Amino acid sequence: MNALIQGLQAAGQEPMLLNGTMVILPQGGRVLGLYPDRLTNVFWTAPEISDPARSSGYFAGSDWVNLGGERLWISPELDVNFTSVEKGNERFAVPRAMDPGAYQIVSRTEGGAILEALISLVFCRSRKQVSVRVRREIHVASMPPWAPPPEVSVSGYVSDVSLTAESVLTRRTRPATWALVQVAAGGRILIPLKDNVPPRTFFGTPHYQIAEARLTCDVKGDSSFKLSIRSVHCTGGMLYINTESDPARLVVHRFQVRKPERYADVPPDDPSDFGHVQQIYVAGAQQGGFGELEHHAPALRKKGQTVTDRYEVWGFTGPASSIQDYAESIARNMSPVE
Repeated sequence: MNALIQGLQAAGQEPMLLNGTMVILPQGGRVLGLYPDRLTNVFWTAPEISDPARSSGYFAGSDWVNLGGERLWISPELDVNFTSVEKGNERFAVPRAMDPGAYQIVSRTEGGAILEALISLVFCRSRKQVSVRVRREIHVASMPPWAPPPEVSVSGYVSDVSLTAESVLTRRTRPATWALVQVAAGGRILIPLKDNVPPRTFFGTPHYQIAEARLTCDVKGDSSFKLSIRSVHCTGGMLYINTESDPARLVVHRFQVRKPERYADVPPDDPSDFGHVQQIYVAGAQQGGFGELEHHAPALRKKGQTVTDRYEVWGFTGPASSIQDYAESIARNMSPVE
């Protein structure tokens, strides 16, 4: 934890430490560190930001930099992150208005913080400017719904997010919040499902297995891909398990699930396919070699409307056998956040 904080401070950043186990960076509204044992960050972060000799240069560039941790973006990805949707002419980009954005600290305590930002974006397909206000309340959580064994350390938080439409919206401009938790290569992602229906490929060539209403996906490989699960198949959670690391680590991302028609994120090759709520992204070695546990909130429909979303992120460290058994217990008892 000290290395991350020192690296951020060397770059002129002002990280916030909550409860001795969480590091929040106001720039970008990120949770950069979650340390169950106060030593091990269960999130992936860019190695440059924990090195005081390199961190200033990493932050100084004009292009978007991937810091890691858990971030909050605006979706649909097809509108916000692409400058063109014509086949063969697609170009991925991260608007600076969204990340790092201009988050302000509304309040902070030992156990929580409230951040707000006004974000204005031009949606790719409609070419309309969309303005939304994001309010994010992050609170340290005490104990998870699944009692951990005594040899497993735990830390977690609850994120209450509200998104308000500040501009006129249309049928083709439906913004929503989108939470992404980044984890290191070498582990695997497990998603309990309601059935054995395969996920939808968004891009790349996903590698995964489905059996007994569980999807498993290794976070490794040289190529990048993304897969997505519609809300009708979703149990409201996903796990990252790494029993090869020392100590072994587990991340659980648990969220709310609503009706399919409320979600606006769509695959690039079929903009009519609504209802996607849960996604996995695996970045190949050239992109940094990490995985992402993602979920979308319901989308806004009209000016003045506010949509709220609550989700939890839990981190655990401990002996490999205990982490494996505990993860299995959680997977068997997964349910959405209420």
